Order: sequence, then C-alpha cells, then structure tokens
Amino acid sequence: MKLIDRLINFIFSLVMLVLSLVVLLVIFNFIDSNYINGLINDYVWSKDYRLIVIITSFIVFLAGLKTTIFLSDFKKRRKIPIMVSSENGSVQIAQETIESTAKAVARTHEEVKDVNVKMINKNKGVDIYMSILVVQDTNIRTITRQIQEEVKEKVHETTGVLVLNTDIKVKNIVEKNKKIVATANEPLVVKGKLKEVETETAQETTSEVTEEVKEQENKNIEEVTSTNEENV
Repeated sequence: MKLIDRLINFIFSLVMLVLSLVVLLVIFNFIDSNYINGLINDYVWSKDYRLIVIITSFIVFLAGLKTTIFLSDFKKRRKIPIMVSSENGSVQIAQETIESTAKAVARTHEEVKDVNVKMINKNKGVDIYMSILVVQDTNIRTITRQIQEEVKEKVHETTGVLVLNTDIKVKNIVEKNKKIVATANEPLVVKGKLKEVETETAQETTSEVTEEVKEQENKNIEEVTSTNEENV
C-alpha cells in the first residue's frame, strides 16, 4: 500500500511540475503557445494515447483527492489553542497545558499509579477524558469523584478555562508496592511479568513439588516393604 501511495504521489508531483514549467515557459515566451497546442492535439487528444491519458488523469485525480482529504484531516487533528478573554486582552492556552494540569492533579493521589489525559475543545469549555490505574483496596467511587472535582477547580483556577465534563476510565487495579512497567493504554505488566504468567508459574511450581513428594512417598513405601520381606 505504501508503494502505491508513493507511486501516485510521484506521478502527481511530476505532472504538476511539468505543467508549472510549461506555463512559465509560455508566459515568458520561451516556448510558442502554438507549439504546445500542437503537442496537445497530437498526443493528448490522439486516439493512440487515449488510454495513457486516461490512466494518468485518473492517478492525478486520486492524488489530488487524497491531498485534499489529508489536509482536511490535518486541520481537524491539529490542536487549536483555547482563547481566554480578559479585561486586558486575550490569552491562548495550549491543550497540552490543560492536559498536564489534569494529569498533575490525578498524580497527587497515592491511589493513582498511572494516568493518561486527553482534552476535547467544546464551544463553551472543554471535556477531559482520563484513563487511570489504581492500587488495590481503593474506593474507586470516592477517588474518581475527588479527581473530577479537583480537576475542574484546578484547571479553571490556573487557566480560566471551564471544564464541562471530566470522564474517568479505571483501566486496571494493581498491587500497591508493585512497579508499573506499562502505561494505562498498554497491558499491565508487573516487574517485567504479566500477572497471568506469574500465576501459571506458581501453579507449575506447586505441581512439581507435589510430584516430588509423591515420588519420595513411593520410595519410602518400597523400602519398608522390602525390609519386612527380609525379616520374614
């Protein structure tokens, strides 16, 4: 797919380059316009080259359409700063500023081990979406309510931006003293091993010990039996 995209972009760029060069040469009288008209009549409108012209035109159309869509998506994804008006003028607040503020508020709580924040700009304020990891034995309803209230107050206090909604997703629960290797968007990893792997390892170790105990008991029974037979 990348190869096709590169080919389309190359042909589009080549066609645009040739057209631009021809227009400039005609404008500055380096080439006679009648000569260009003759080339167009001989090649572009010729039945012998019709298939090549159609394919080239189609590729240029696709490349232009792709460029238009890409620019449209880029404008949508671009983080537009938030304007805050005051008596002395206006101030632009970057989205990263609000996201960092919300993240700092969540990290003040010991129950929160990791947090990711995303902000969406609305007409009358902003919506904040948070994904967190909390430690075991945490009252999730209490901690999330506290974070929501503190984020709303802190963001408005420091930036003047109104927080309309603060949605929190509790991604997972981890042990308090365990080291977090992954972020809230990745699988939870504890000390380099997944919890499931640790459980499986423990089960395997237990089964191995049980088998060793059984083997030792069988050996003891055989020894007692052979001793009794010798005495008899």
